Amino acid sequence: LDVLLNSLPQLQTYGLSRNVKSYRVEKEKYIGPADSSKIEGGQIDLLITTDQHLLAIENKIYAAAGHLQLERYHQFIKVSKRPNALLFLLDLHGKTETSLKEGQDFYRITYDKLIIGWLEKCHAAASDNPILRETIKQYLILIKGLTGNLTDPKMSKELEELLLRHFDA
Repeated sequence: LDVLLNSLPQLQTYGLSRNVKSYRVEKEKYIGPADSSKIEGGQIDLLITTDQHLLAIENKIYAAAGHLQLERYHQFIKVSKRPNALLFLLDLHGKTETSLKEGQDFYRITYDKLIIGWLEKCHAAASDNPILRETIKQYLILIKGLTGNLTDPKMSKELEELLLRHFDA
């Protein structure tokens, strides 16, 4: 929740708060059979329920959203009648298409702008636990590779200049 609020400060205007007393995280939460005609059902990748919030997170890396998938999840959020119920779309670069209005019906979060920074903080915090630290490091390298952030910008610039100077070779 802290990561979302730090990355998307506008969410505080929707009543999201860091003062959470309890929470439950459910992965691949089944919300009924998918029915596009009624715009309901499906399986939400992550559903976070707190005493104050209901956050649905749909994760897309190399897959497109299914037919009316985000619309169905948005409907689920709406019928929950929770004042702090929000839908998030997590993808690599923010390119997943939907008919929903970003910033109103859902919030887009990306691996390259949100998850990499969060993983770097987790990696630093796990310094006393070598197995966890190295697992986080491996996942961080994977995500940086998927988002094209694996190389150092200075090294990329030097490589580009070297290639341009010796283009004929």
